[in-house]
Amino acid sequence: MVQDKNNILPLAIIGMGAAGSMAGITAGKMVKTVLYDGNEKLGKKIYITGKGRCNLTNTASMDLFLKNVTRNPKFLFSAFHHFTNLDLMTFFEDQGVPLKEERGGRVFPSSDHASDINRALESRLKQEGVILQKNWRLISLEPVSHSDTDQASTLYSLLFDVCGQRRRVCARKVILATGGLSYPSTGSRGEGYDFARKLGHEVTSLTPSLVGIRLWDPWIPSLQGLSLRNVSLEARLGKKSWKEFGEALFTKQGISGPIVLTLSSLLSGRNLDKLELTLDFKPALDTASLSQRLKRERKNSPNRSLKNLFASFLPKSIVPVFLDLGEMDGDKPFHQMTLEEENHFIRLLKSFPLTFAGLEGFNQAVVTRGGVCVKEINPSTMESRICPGLYFAGEILDVDAMTGGYNLQIAFSTGYLAGLSASQVLAENNQEEL
Repeated sequence: MVQDKNNILPLAIIGMGAAGSMAGITAGKMVKTVLYDGNEKLGKKIYITGKGRCNLTNTASMDLFLKNVTRNPKFLFSAFHHFTNLDLMTFFEDQGVPLKEERGGRVFPSSDHASDINRALESRLKQEGVILQKNWRLISLEPVSHSDTDQASTLYSLLFDVCGQRRRVCARKVILATGGLSYPSTGSRGEGYDFARKLGHEVTSLTPSLVGIRLWDPWIPSLQGLSLRNVSLEARLGKKSWKEFGEALFTKQGISGPIVLTLSSLLSGRNLDKLELTLDFKPALDTASLSQRLKRERKNSPNRSLKNLFASFLPKSIVPVFLDLGEMDGDKPFHQMTLEEENHFIRLLKSFPLTFAGLEGFNQAVVTRGGVCVKEINPSTMESRICPGLYFAGEILDVDAMTGGYNLQIAFSTGYLAGLSASQVLAENNQEEL
């Protein structure tokens, strides 16, 4: 294929999420850059992160940051070095977005509006002269031979669907920042993995991560919306066990919340047929302490009904479940409660059984576990080792982390490094041609 080099685009970036937007902002300073997305607006997934508040990063030290990366943390050394969490916070504050830090080092816009993050990204992209092509869905990507008068090189031919019309573009460099499979309603349907495979890349097994847990227990729907604080959830699988402390939330089909999402990240990709789950409602108290508290309660309020007694230990809405599991009459006075019933109540408080039915799917997943194999990507540049001139950034990579702002930082950092690397090479080549 012969192409007039004056009509060749220097850099095409696919995906207007966190990774693609940051790549465009970084590259746009040096070279003509066009950013494409199949959606009608930028950062569609950013709008729903952090329940619409956008937990964009974490203030953790870099050592702790990397400990929260569950897949291929060493691959991210260079990306995090070039664009740290502090760099990201400074970037948004310079764009007029005040930030605040919450529990666990989580960083949010002070307004609690994810839309402020998207507006800042789009404003900066336009400021850097980046062309935004919305409703341009990439349908094919392939390398083509190209000969300049003084050199031979590889170009990329990109075919787009634009509102039913086909448009073809040629570019010297391409950054794929198409996201993963999580929340497909935002446009992340996994096409990027198909493009990578067709270009010779290995894509590791893809599973949903940072998801809620579905439960079989018949009483689950009655607890929908119940929020729990300062509880501990333990998962046991054979000889291995994992335990997380913090907040949880009962849903229509199971349980979610920060501690559940963290556990799901540790469990994703494993055979979970024999998984056992237990919830500790009083992790700060051992069984002896709870027994002593009950003795005091019995002495002070012997005629108190069991349902009112249980409500002093638990959220009111879950009391009927405890009574049913203990086969106890809620109207029975405390002084008639047997020692066996007391012990059973304490066991339920400390080791409440949950019947595992499975992890939620990609529709509810915060991130995708798996992606383009990082062994085939240069971690210092994000460039493919297989296809020169092709770069990857964001969720499409086989890297993911715990909840808490770590995954968005991965997207911003890898996007920054991909944009920097591609534009530096293009700028250097342009100088040589001159």
